[in-house]
Amino acid sequence: MIKKLNKILIVAFFSLGIHLLTPPDSSSAAPIEYQVKAAFIYKFINFIEWPDHVWNNSADTIIIGVFGENPILEALYSIPRQKFKGRQIKIKKIKNLQDLKASHIAVIGEAGNLDLKNIFDHLKRAGVLTIGDTKEFARKGGMINFYLEKEKVRFEMNPEAAEEADLKISSKILRLAKIVRTKLSSDKN
Repeated sequence: MIKKLNKILIVAFFSLGIHLLTPPDSSSAAPIEYQVKAAFIYKFINFIEWPDHVWNNSADTIIIGVFGENPILEALYSIPRQKFKGRQIKIKKIKNLQDLKASHIAVIGEAGNLDLKNIFDHLKRAGVLTIGDTKEFARKGGMINFYLEKEKVRFEMNPEAAEEADLKISSKILRLAKIVRTKLSSDKN
């Protein structure tokens, strides 16, 4: 009964999004938009299957690397960490591409002078789930992109990018996402 209720809550969480209300005291916490995005990231872990080559053993830590300037870092730290699939979670601020490759989830913000194509090329076949919240992120090769629609956090997914990284995404989450495809350079008009 509890498993069934948990599944219903997860589907409701993903499909409805969370309405973005301003918290009464938002000065000490990350903006609610980023708290919602951080909660989504933790939920995504349950619906992703990483390739065996990214793990040394069954007790390896899941590393969420935050690359570039991104207000989601504070929100990720604010969520109590629990085990997912028997693994602890560690959040790291990442400063270079090589360290980003050692992450299991890469949350990519403003990355200075590096463009997204350079980042995605570096992470090819590394088994790293890429998440962003900038326009065209998923169409340029990112796997999950957050966007706002009527003051609710929504997400789009690029299954081609995930497949290229050898990640398997559950059909349960794919049904809830807006599906996008990678924009080919020849598509420019």
